[in-house]
Amino acid sequence: MVEQGHRITNQILRQETLPADKDVAYQLNLNESDQVMVCERLRLVDGKPVNLSIRYVPSTLCPSLLDEERTNRSLYAYLEKTCGQPIVRGRRTIETQLPTAELADLLHINTEQPVFKIVNTCILRDQTPIEHSIGYHRGDRTMFQVELRRGHDGDWDSSHRLIE
Repeated sequence: MVEQGHRITNQILRQETLPADKDVAYQLNLNESDQVMVCERLRLVDGKPVNLSIRYVPSTLCPSLLDEERTNRSLYAYLEKTCGQPIVRGRRTIETQLPTAELADLLHINTEQPVFKIVNTCILRDQTPIEHSIGYHRGDRTMFQVELRRGHDGDWDSSHRLIE
């Protein structure tokens, strides 16, 4: 987006440490009482909202994260460079749904306009989950591109990227 001349900014709506709820604890392989850092961010392109993301990181894996000002910084780069936690793989689920009234208001859409819901969990080299996120992307401002490759064994491998 930046290379196309767009201005990307982020608004941090919430950043705090909380006990993991049942789903987050399951996704991050934690106990429900374990602390996670939560960051809720609204991303804008050229001043217009395009997505809301809610990210959870186990507090023990990168304790300095909450103190870091991250308005326009990459979480993944921070985890790798500052916390020494390289991400090697992830799981991503993409579906569509209608937004709640609160989400529609944040994204400046109506409640009849579908959004992409993207649920993502990132994994470290030692197979420890480091980040779980839920993102809601405007359906009218988001496109996915998928690339398929055939491996040496004849099986298909796929990758995709998000284009907002």
